[in-house]
Amino acid sequence: MKAEVKAVSQQFSKFLQTKKRNNLSLVRLNLEDLSEELSKDPTNEELQAKWIENKKKLEVIEFGKTKGAQFRAGIKWAKEGERNTKYFLNLERSRSQGNTIYSLKSDEGTIINTPQEVLIEISKYYRSLYKEDKNRQNISRETRNFTNNLPVPNFSDQEKGICEAELSEQETLAALKSMKNGSSPGSDRFPAEFYKVFWADIKDMFMHCIIFSFNTGSLSPTQC
Repeated sequence: MKAEVKAVSQQFSKFLQTKKRNNLSLVRLNLEDLSEELSKDPTNEELQAKWIENKKKLEVIEFGKTKGAQFRAGIKWAKEGERNTKYFLNLERSRSQGNTIYSLKSDEGTIINTPQEVLIEISKYYRSLYKEDKNRQNISRETRNFTNNLPVPNFSDQEKGICEAELSEQETLAALKSMKNGSSPGSDRFPAEFYKVFWADIKDMFMHCIIFSFNTGSLSPTQC
């Protein structure tokens, strides 16, 4: 589902970017023409008003470009008024390249460099990392005695049932709403706002995915 959403979003984003570039070119062209006309007739109030109007449009467009680059680059300290769009765009490209894993060395010593194989290898690594260790012999007797004698409160049967029960839709939505906007903690880069805005449309699929992972004890490659 996320792959389809991403594909549609990318296609729509390209359409918007083309539209914005055309609009930007038009505004700049209008400013050039108006500036030339004002140089010939500097006291013309109508020309002055049009020039100011187009200048404000240009500032709005440039500000939008900067804010978008700041968000994609993960910059949280940018102050209002900072409009060094080129800097943020370059930082965005650098951050994107830095977050991309192009190749890995497997446990067998072979180099993996295709995206699908890299994703599978990462998934295997984290499955192994977080897999429950069945072998308790490496835990010292002193450690076991210490932890066993700690005055830890015990859960009642009712509390155990609550903790071990499947996540409900209400609990999931509450956790989602507690997340800050502008945050995309997952590797797929979907921000929290995406899930909040489209919750009514995706909640059934999302909950099915969560419950499946809960029952099987495993995550899909895109969740790792």
